[in-house]
This record gives sequence, C-alpha cells and structure tokens, in this order.
Amino acid sequence: MSPRTVTRRVRAMSTIVGLLFVAFFLLLKLVGPYTDWLWFRELGQTSVFFTVLRVRAVVFLVTATLVGALVFASIWFAYRGRPVFIPVAVESPIARYRTVVESSVRSFGFGMPVVVGLLAGFLMQANWPVIELYLHGSSFGVEDPQFHYDLSFYVFDLPFYVFTLDTLEVVVVVCFLANLVTHYLFDGVRPSRSGSMLTRAARVQLAAIAGVFFLLKAVGYWFDQYELLFHERRVQQFSVIGGYTDTAAVLPAKLVLVAIAMICAAAFFSAIVLRDLRVPALATALMLLSSVLIGMAWPATVQWLTATPNAKEVEREYIDRNIKATQQAFNLTSNYVKTVDWSPPQDKNEFAQSVQQDTNTLSNLRILDPNLLSPTFVQQQRKKTFYGFPSQLALDRYIVDGQLRDYLVAVRELTSANLTGSQDSWQIRHMVYTHGNGFVAAPANQVTETDQPGAADQKSNGASQGGFPVFVSSDTSNIGDPRVPDALRVSQPRVYFGELIGATDADYAIVGGPAQEYDPEGVQFSYNGSGGVPIDSMLNRLAFTAKFRELNFLRSDQITGQSKLIFVRDPRTRVAKVAPWLTLDEKVYPAVVDGRIQWIVDGYTTLEQFPYAKSVSLRDTTLDSLDTGGNAALRREQLSGQVSYIRNAVKATVDAYDGTVTLYQQDDKDPVLKAWMGVFPGLVKAKSQISPQLAAHFRYPEDLFKVQRALLTRYHVDKPGTFFDGSEQWSVPVDPTQASGQLANQASQPPYYVVATDPNHAGRASFQLTTVMTPQSQPYLSAYVSVASDPDDYGQITVRQLTNKGGQIPGPSNVYGRLRTTDSVNQAITLLGSADVRYGNLLTVPVGNGGLLYLEPIYTQAKNQESAFPTLSRVYVFFDDKVGFDSKVEGALQEALKQAGINVDLHAVVTPQQQQTPPAEPVQQQPPAASQTKQQAQDRLQALGQAVDGAQKAVEAARDGVGTAKGRLDDAEKSGDFVKIGQALADQQKAMESYNEAVRAYQASVGAFRQGVNDVANAPN
Repeated sequence: MSPRTVTRRVRAMSTIVGLLFVAFFLLLKLVGPYTDWLWFRELGQTSVFFTVLRVRAVVFLVTATLVGALVFASIWFAYRGRPVFIPVAVESPIARYRTVVESSVRSFGFGMPVVVGLLAGFLMQANWPVIELYLHGSSFGVEDPQFHYDLSFYVFDLPFYVFTLDTLEVVVVVCFLANLVTHYLFDGVRPSRSGSMLTRAARVQLAAIAGVFFLLKAVGYWFDQYELLFHERRVQQFSVIGGYTDTAAVLPAKLVLVAIAMICAAAFFSAIVLRDLRVPALATALMLLSSVLIGMAWPATVQWLTATPNAKEVEREYIDRNIKATQQAFNLTSNYVKTVDWSPPQDKNEFAQSVQQDTNTLSNLRILDPNLLSPTFVQQQRKKTFYGFPSQLALDRYIVDGQLRDYLVAVRELTSANLTGSQDSWQIRHMVYTHGNGFVAAPANQVTETDQPGAADQKSNGASQGGFPVFVSSDTSNIGDPRVPDALRVSQPRVYFGELIGATDADYAIVGGPAQEYDPEGVQFSYNGSGGVPIDSMLNRLAFTAKFRELNFLRSDQITGQSKLIFVRDPRTRVAKVAPWLTLDEKVYPAVVDGRIQWIVDGYTTLEQFPYAKSVSLRDTTLDSLDTGGNAALRREQLSGQVSYIRNAVKATVDAYDGTVTLYQQDDKDPVLKAWMGVFPGLVKAKSQISPQLAAHFRYPEDLFKVQRALLTRYHVDKPGTFFDGSEQWSVPVDPTQASGQLANQASQPPYYVVATDPNHAGRASFQLTTVMTPQSQPYLSAYVSVASDPDDYGQITVRQLTNKGGQIPGPSNVYGRLRTTDSVNQAITLLGSADVRYGNLLTVPVGNGGLLYLEPIYTQAKNQESAFPTLSRVYVFFDDKVGFDSKVEGALQEALKQAGINVDLHAVVTPQQQQTPPAEPVQQQPPAASQTKQQAQDRLQALGQAVDGAQKAVEAARDGVGTAKGRLDDAEKSGDFVKIGQALADQQKAMESYNEAVRAYQASVGAFRQGVNDVANAPN
C-alpha cells in the first residue's frame, strides 16, 4: 500500500468523521427547538412558536444578506479597482499577506462577508420585539408637549428608527474598514513619509462610504432631538427629564450638528470629483470640534449659568411635564388615584360610634402571617414527607357562609428534593412520585382555641392546642366532604404543575402508562389529563434522551404507547415561554376556580422609555424586608432593568392538573398590549371572556404596587413648586419587625393584603393591598394607601392623607417601639423565654371614620428543634395611643378600645364558624385563684416545663419510628415487590399516625405551659 493511498484514506476518514461530528452537533442544536415545538403543540400554541421563529428567521436572513452584500461590495469594488501593476519590495511585510489572499481570492472575498453577515444577523434577530412593535403599534391618543407627536411615535417608531440607524452606522464602518484593508493589501493605499497615497479608485470609494456615514450621522442627530424627552439631568436635589437645558441648549445644538454633518457629507462626496482631501479633512475636524463645543460645552455652560441658579423658575414647566407624564405612565392620574383627608371627627361620641359600626374591618383583623407560617403548614398538613409548601404562603379571599374572608392558601405539592433512598431512583422519582395532592387553606383571622390541660386526650384532631390555623383541606381523601366549604372544594385535587414541583428542569414526570403513580390512600393512579407530550415514538424518545441526557428514555419498558412526558412544570416559567414579551410578577398564587386549582400569574407590559416619565429600577423599587439572601438574588434576575411605563396588562392562569396556560386581557386600554395582541393574534383572550369566578380571585400585584408607592412618595403632588421644594415628600417606612427588631439593613416594610371596609363602598368589605407612608426622615404617619382588587374597581388607589388635626400619628417604628417598651408586654414575653419569639407582620388598618389601628401577631416555637413551627401566642393592638395585649385578638382589641373610651360588641368580631353557636360573653383572661401565689404558680410552671420536655422526647421517639418504617419501605421498593411495598406503606402510615399523636400531645403540653405562663403573670405576689 503506497503512502499516497494511505494519505487519501486518512483524508477520507477525517472528512467523514468531521461531517459526522458537524451533523451530530447540528442535531443536538435542533433538539431544543424540536422539544419546544412539541411543548407548544401540547398547549395548542404552535402559532406562538412559529411566529417567533419566523420573525427571528426573517430578521436574521435579511440582515445577514444585506450586511454580507454590502461588505462583499466594498471588498469587490476595492479588488476590482486595484492597480494593474503592483511593485513588490522584498522587505515589504504586506507582500506575504497579499500573496496568501491572491491564492485564495474567493475564500477571502466570500468568506469574510459571510462571516460578518452571519454575525450581524445573529445579533439582530435578538431585537425582534422592536421590529414587531413598530409593525403593530397603534396610537396612544396623547401628544407630547414639545414636538406634538402622538406618544406612539416615541414608543413604537423611534426605537425602531434608532435601532436601524445604529445598525447601519456599524455596517458602514465595517464596510469602510473592509474597503480600506483591501485597498491597502493591493496597494490602493500606500503609506509614505509625506502621507498616504491613494489611487483614484481608493479615494472615490472611501470618500463615498465616509460621506454615507456622515449622512447617517446627520439623521442620527435629527433623531437625537426626540430622545431628549427621555434624557434625565440632575438639577440640585432631584432629576429633571427633558428639562430647560435640554430644550434651550441641547436641542438647538443637535440641529446645528445636523447641518454640520450634512456639510461633512458634502465635503466627502466632493472628494469623489476633487483630488484635494483637505476639504473633507477640515470638515471632519469641524465635526469633532463642534461635537465638543456645541454638543457638550455649550449645554454645560447654560446649565451652570442659568439652569442651576434659577432651577425653580426655569424648570417649572418641565417639572410639570414630568409629573403628568409619570402619573400617566404608572397609572397614578386622578382617574386611578383618589385622595381623601383622613382624621377623626371632633365629636368623640361620633368617632366611637363609627368604630363600633365598622364590623367589616374589625371582623377581619388578620392574625396569621403568610411569611412565617409555612413551617406550620408543613408540619400539620404535609401528610407525607415528600409533600411540601412554599416558604411564603399566599393570601386570597373567598366567600364562605355569605361573608368575604381572607385565607392563607397553599397547594400540597410534591417536593422532589425530599425523595431519598430508594425513592430517588429514576423510575420511582419520575414515574411513581409524580404529583402533589390537594388545596389547603386557613382563615387568616382564626386560630384554634386553648382548652384546659388534659383536654387533648379527648380530641383526636389536635385542636386542643391553641394558636394553630384552622385548616381546611380539599384533597383526594375528602372529595365531596360537606364540611369543606363549596368555595374551597376541588373536584380534581391532583397537582402536576406548581412552584415546588417544577423547581428545576429535571423535575419531569412520565405519566399515562401503567397505573403505578403514587396516590394517597395507597391507590395506584394513571394520569388521564390533557397535559404532557406524547413519547410514543422513537424520535420523541431520542429527542428527550438528548434533552435530559437520560438513556432510560430508551431503556425503560415502562414507557408505552400511552405514556406522556410532563415538563416545564413551574407556572411562572410556562407563562414566560408562551408570552416572552411579558414581565412577570415574582409571586404566583393558587386559587380554587369552579372546582379546579388554578395558578394565577400577573404579567406586565413595560417600556424602558416614555416621554418625560421618571425611569425606575424594578429591582430596587420592589425590594423589601422579605427579600433577603436567595430571594434578593432571584429578584435581581427576574426584575432587572429600568422602566418608565408599566401596566398590569395580562392575567395568566395555569391549570394545576393539565398545565393549560390561558392569558386574559386585564387592561383593555393599554396600547402596548394591543400591539402584542396584533403580533400574536388569538393568544390573549379578551377581558370580556374572564369568568366572574376567576375575576373574583384576581388580586392587585405586589410588585406593581411597590413601584407605584415608590413613585407616590414624590408624585402625589401636582404643583411643580411643591415638587421642587420637596416639602411634602414621603417615604416608605422601614420594617421595624425585621432582624428581631434591629433596623440594620433599613429594608422597606412590605405591603400587606387585608380584608377591610371598602373605602369606595362603605357598606361592604373588600380585599385590599395596603401600605403606609411617613414624611421624609420622620417616624410618624403622613398617609395610608390602599388599592382595590375587586373586579368593579380593580386598580383604584385610595390615598388617605392624615391631616394630624389631633396631633402626629405614630408610625410603624413608633408603635413597634412601644410594644418592646411596655412593661406588661415585656413581662409576658420574658416568661416565654423557653421558646423562640417571632414577631409577625405589623398591620395598619383604617377603622371607623378617621381612625387607624395597628395589629401585630406574636408567635412562639420550640427552640433547637428541626421540626419546630410557630404558633400564635399573643396579639398586640395599638389604637389611639392605647395598647392591648392578649392571647386572643378579641381580648387585645377590647383592651385597647376600652382604654380609648370605645365599647365594641365583640360578637361582631368572632369568626363565621364561631357564629354558628350561640354567642357567649367575651372570654377574659381570668386571674388565678387568690390562694395560688406567684411562687406556687411558678412551681407549677416548672412542672409543666418538665412535661413539655417529656412530650418532646416522645415526639423524637415517634420520629425515629417513622424513620424505621421509611427504611422498610425503601427496602421493599428496591425489591420491586408491590405487595411488600403496599405493606410497607401501611406500616409507614401507622408510624405517621403515631407521630401525629405524639405531636398533638406535645402541643397540648405546650398549651398548658402557656396557661401556666399566664397564671404566673397574673398571680398576686
């Protein structure tokens, strides 16, 4: 075999291997789009997939073709115009490069334009939203005050023009460099000591390209004048947008620069005919000098001499423009914001009567904190170790027994991170433990009553221990149970889509095959919903093998022709894939709608630039004391960027069983949403198609409200002079309950959802999102802000301005400080020293006509226990400078109101469940018998503490029993014997019941200990 033959074979093999490698690489790249198409087909939204794909492809091809053609033309004309005779000097370094290029003219002539064109196309296709908004934008019906164009020009047209112009400028620069390098390689440009020498072809071509560049610069300067309406300039203590300096100095300067750029273009075009290059050189120098003197120095001079020393007068008109534009851009105009004075009447009896009659507020005082009680939900409602609840629960409202009540709500989701041992095998993880089970709710104003010690033995539901939520659970074990309120009853409690169940991309489930999915009560279940991508074909199985890098898709005989793959299970992520043009609210919450569990996601349309409007950071304005550690990092990722326009334009729902994504038009006046509905026709359903049952669970989103309240601190005023002075500037108070009362990081207090008297309809209760405002750098209150969530006045903001006629009203930090310094409160908290004390959300609630009431729940939980969870121990009420403190909200409220001279019938404060029984007299904290001295009470408290320790040890022993049963289950699952697995599951269930009994006994002992604490506090010395 000759060396030549071997070489050919090696080359052939190398070529084949290379082609196979390229083909394999391309196939891997196609896996993502193919599986995405399958996913969109599952949802019935392939039009979205193909619309985005088509737009990206068209933009890519047009840009790549145009840029590649222009670069090719610049190279081709330069090569064609090369000198016929090119002298070659031996010492010339360029000669070697010229030889290489001449030997592969086609490769360089076509290769470089292709590479540049593909790169430009790749970069440009990412800007498809700008192009689509330009093509589908519609009128705002409002003109700007400077140029009198409709605002749609600045929102839809101008970004496209500027984007296109910037792209063309870059392309022209690339063409100029390509032409220059080609001329240089072929001696069209020859450097010399006396200056560069250019051939006629080089001079003409380079001058023409430079002239085009300056023409584009002239157009760019023309568009710059419109972008001044977005320019923010610092003036003394605040920023003004499109202000005096921009209008009086920068705007004329831009027009002058337009003329100078035109002169420069003409000078370069003249070089096509004239051989003298001094004219374009002088024009270029003029352009550079003018840019510095006219474009920078002159505005700075005007700012220094006129604007800064006379800012209040010269900026008045532009401040007025900024106020009106910002209010319009963030829905803070008078159409959406109603301001009322809020102060109690002078007549004390009239005020007391108004408080007594405000049963809508007093009967809905929330004592359960959704940000603290997740561990309580986990320990009392998880049922199985592989179920779980989110770290922050949600608040929603339901009509139960004819009354509107707010509930803490959560879905019992599968938490794959809790699968351990044999449960973590591929088949068990993805085919057996596939879904969660049920909807759990608890009235936000109720807790279980504290019974006498020993009563736990008479009750099996654990309700004998006080301070726990009154749970309502709707799952597969109680479908049709009449004890579950109709509004909270679900017909399909299985949960295949959720926040926890879709935490990672690897949390997929293979369903629909043999009945092997775990379901409560030991039933084997097979998914029969419409969700999921069929994996009945070898092509689909290969695709998902590559996507998830898992060979079991090919090896498992449990995957049949009926099997489907459920993936992308997080509701927020599903909505983001269907509508990538939306900015989504961080929080997703579940609701029971017509018997189905629906996840509700809020979507915003946003703009980075809106004429004269203030630009804010979504991340900074939405951060509060609840965003710490990982939450803050997540928010930085999800809510990055600046916005100067935002609308809660879309409400999206995701069905928890089949994953159906539905988008509804919430704001039917938003031109930005209308543009996107033109891009994706049929994707967003009209507002009229929202069912009343679904609309009843829409709540005003927190992130949007945080942005609005941050702007209201300044933009609640309409007068430019007052705005400039900052005399009425507000601030969002810091959360006084964070970090155990230490205000180290000065994080803002979050807004809170409450059910209270509707400020627009005094005769009814409504679900509101609320916050308070304080004067700048002051601890007392200046305003109370609430926004409605009910369908008939959704988004209506009410600002109660506190007139302080009766003196300054304490703010959150004052009230919390009063809590921590009241002797009786301190003594009671000190006696809880054997437990961790946790302070709940400090709520501020308007009550009566002009009153404000503060309420804070205080929780305790066992120290140094992994399974510890908070329970309500005390309620703190502050009203009219009076303090109420009791184990029940009724007692604390009555104590504070009574000191303020107001006697309220507390029968109106009790919950609906309590109203089903004959009303009893308000339960008062009775002091111990006179014969029981403080020393005797303390001795009894010590004995009760020992009982708590014994009950805690019993809990730990029962937990060990659960672990043993779990080990048996793991062994059974490894054997694959379903009979053994069933027996092991039954044993585990019994162990869990024993554990629950031990927990209930522990809770009862803790309740007795708390009563002992009360006895010590009230015992005579």
